[in-house]
Amino acid sequence: MRGGGALNHEQFLSVITLFFHHHFGTVEYSRHLSIRVLEGFLM
Repeated sequence: MRGGGALNHEQFLSVITLFFHHHFGTVEYSRHLSIRVLEGFLM
């Protein structure tokens, strides 16, 4: 078992990317937004 049940960054990015993709419709932009959000959480 990895991560002790916590979401790792890749899983987190995937979830956010899917969420944004659903709302905005473009994967590239969604990925960009997801990375911005993830950086926000890590700062």
